Amino acid sequence: MTQAIPQQRSFFNFLRRPAKVQITREDMELIQGLERAKSELASLHSRFDHITDDVLVDALIFERKALELKYKYYHNQLKTKGIVFGE
Repeated sequence: MTQAIPQQRSFFNFLRRPAKVQITREDMELIQGLERAKSELASLHSRFDHITDDVLVDALIFERKALELKYKYYHNQLKTKGIVFGE
């Protein structure tokens, strides 16, 4: 009897694209950029808990906005290419 190899759950499992279309190197770079922005946002949110200086809080707010825009850019580029995200 053969055993099924369990699939590793990752961000890529949630990508769907028509079977006839190959994901290109450029697509992979966009996906990696999206993952990086998402990871940096998560890290940034944890830093808010440790900052008390008003100037640093303002800096984190601007950094968060920049990362949100970067995430939105990558997401829209992938969406334009027909790569959609499952839920």
